[in-house]
Amino acid sequence: MGRLSGVLLGTVLALSALTGAAAAQTVPPPPVTASDRTIGRADAPVTLILYASMTCPHCAQWIRYVLPEVKARWIEPGHVRLVFRDLPTAPAEAALRAAYTSRCVAPDRAFPLIETLYAGQDLAYAAGWPDAWIDGAIDAIGADREAVKVCVSNPATEAGLRADMVGARNAGVRVAPTIFIDGVALADPSLFGLAEALHPLIEGR
Repeated sequence: MGRLSGVLLGTVLALSALTGAAAAQTVPPPPVTASDRTIGRADAPVTLILYASMTCPHCAQWIRYVLPEVKARWIEPGHVRLVFRDLPTAPAEAALRAAYTSRCVAPDRAFPLIETLYAGQDLAYAAGWPDAWIDGAIDAIGADREAVKVCVSNPATEAGLRADMVGARNAGVRVAPTIFIDGVALADPSLFGLAEALHPLIEGR
């Protein structure tokens, strides 16, 4: 995993330096593809794209406290499909390892892995981001560590992560988490902001 982490290390550090800086959206984020990690119906009328970093505490708060409400209100009833995309931030090596790993489990286990990683983020931070943070999450969802390791070393995995980062940059993303609803950046990613934006899109459908 070290070789792959080194390739994108400089890019992650540059993005981290920009985090919090204002940036106007220039183009929509790339279209959803089969390689994206998603939950919700593929034909849901509204698509919500979340750009986040596995080491970002604000992202962890969103996953822990906002996502359960988003699932209950809009994803499970079939109104919204949620797409998770990576915007790794510092510490770069830990963020990259987690991002690669989330791409290397079965599609139906990607979000459980992501949620497990965020649930353990505080302890991982306190312990200096040990390998056990990621290995424990892999074990918790019943994935095969060796298969994940092989996938992480595949250049296609790096290419997918790079595509997320390029797409984020082109769409003006500078803050983690950033949310797009049907291709338009959402100023307020809180539950209130989401409800305000989603209600007119879903009402009457």
